[in-house]
Amino acid sequence: MAARIYALTIIAGLIAGPVIALSSAPPVAGGLVLVVAPDAPHRERRVAEAGGRIMGPQQAVFGSFAISEDTNFAAALRASGVWFVVDGR
Repeated sequence: MAARIYALTIIAGLIAGPVIALSSAPPVAGGLVLVVAPDAPHRERRVAEAGGRIMGPQQAVFGSFAISEDTNFAAALRASGVWFVVDGR
């Protein structure tokens, strides 16, 4: 039982670092952003409603690259309910 707890603690520690780094990278206004949300149709709809467009021919399971010239694009995406909006560079 103790070995499982130690293993889960180590795994959580390894995952926490990249998640914190990604979630703290502020997006640049008018630049490429990474939008993390549950599914592709949800992301596409939220990006379009915020005034942007999806970039690239393919999308990942939980993320898509998007771009917009609107300076409030990232804030509009966050307000629409996506999980994360981070700098896409």
